[in-house]
Amino acid sequence: MIERHRLTSLFLALVLCLPMVVFADDPTVVISSDVLISSCTQLTATAQYTGDDNRDGFTSIEYNTADVWPGTVACSGITDRQPRQCLIPGLMPGQSYWVRVTFEDPDGVSGPNPEVLGPFTLGTCGADAVAPTATFIVPKERATIGGIDRIKVQVWDEGGLAATPLSWWIDQNVPSTIAAVNPNYDCGTNCSVWEFDVDLTVFARGIHGLTVEVTDAAGNFARAVRTISVRNSGAKPAGDGLLLRRTLGSQQCMDCHNLPAHSSQYTGTTYGNWSTDCLDCHRAHYTLNLYLIEVRVLTPADGRPYITFWEDDLAGGTNPIRSYLGNRSPPDNSPWHDGICEVCHTRTKYHRNNESGDHSHYENRRCVNCHIHSQGFAAAESQGGANCGGCHPTIWEGMNGTTAKTSRHSIGSLLGVNDSFTDTSASWTSPLNDIAPTD
Repeated sequence: MIERHRLTSLFLALVLCLPMVVFADDPTVVISSDVLISSCTQLTATAQYTGDDNRDGFTSIEYNTADVWPGTVACSGITDRQPRQCLIPGLMPGQSYWVRVTFEDPDGVSGPNPEVLGPFTLGTCGADAVAPTATFIVPKERATIGGIDRIKVQVWDEGGLAATPLSWWIDQNVPSTIAAVNPNYDCGTNCSVWEFDVDLTVFARGIHGLTVEVTDAAGNFARAVRTISVRNSGAKPAGDGLLLRRTLGSQQCMDCHNLPAHSSQYTGTTYGNWSTDCLDCHRAHYTLNLYLIEVRVLTPADGRPYITFWEDDLAGGTNPIRSYLGNRSPPDNSPWHDGICEVCHTRTKYHRNNESGDHSHYENRRCVNCHIHSQGFAAAESQGGANCGGCHPTIWEGMNGTTAKTSRHSIGSLLGVNDSFTDTSASWTSPLNDIAPTD
């Protein structure tokens, strides 16, 4: 016992005398960027880099009709992805555009930075002006994979795909077009799940970028990127899927839950051809949020903000400023910034993550009351078969007399009856000006 105490004391003395270990900086090394003309109205910018393993760097992407900067910001804070991608939708057909890619990292940046690319001239729009929508099913963003693994990608295009629609590559390798359709998935009309095997043993341990490019029959392109962590060690291939599957991915959710992902396939292509998968918003373990909502969400262009979705949030509305996990406050939290919907909606009219948005849009209601999961969070009326008053109470109350209006067509006030989408209880005549005004 005496000798053990002496050894312990000697060990502590040595530790206390050692100098403090200081970790080296982790700068970003820019490799290159490129821009894909996705359709007659959209560009897709992709930025390749190495380093930034501590994930404190980010990338901003702007565009302009001339090589003059600053331009219009398309993405302002892309982080924690390799490669980093930015969709630039809503452009003018036939117009030429320049794109500027800028990396920032407190540990330093080397390589071409900022990098200006262009010009890129969009074509005229034909009958099919929409690029495909590609969604990774396996793997999850930043999943750990190794050995020979199978990648699965869901692809949808309203106008149909090209004869050989899908190509893929890792980092800057030569693209491969070997892929096949998995017939066990039914994701709707003009939608299939494509899969291919990747030999990861030829890649060095660490972070790599997986890119998938899809072409439709009209020649429009979609590009989806995924960060993978390659690890080939021991007798078994590495993975972080735990019990159900070696590689973590949304297949573990989709094989049991028949719910569509939140993507342009279901909500429309106003903001480009984009997609999220189940595990972008959910996690199976280690979260205090309801419905297995992620603790932090990796957004397309706004970093990784914290999410708070607890019991009091079920009443709807914008979350208050509050601490997280009892003693940590989200670093850039604000009254409108910590909801699972709000953190990604930075460009839409409602619930922007800054003071420019209209934060009065049904602020005391849950988003999913009208944007339901079974429709990929599209507005309920977009598919038809939904009563009006539930999602449009202001209009409904003006028509049934709850709110005074200067002029209106009087209807009854029974929800589900007088606002029914089948319109069974109202007798309308034509023209409406023959109907006598009400008091």
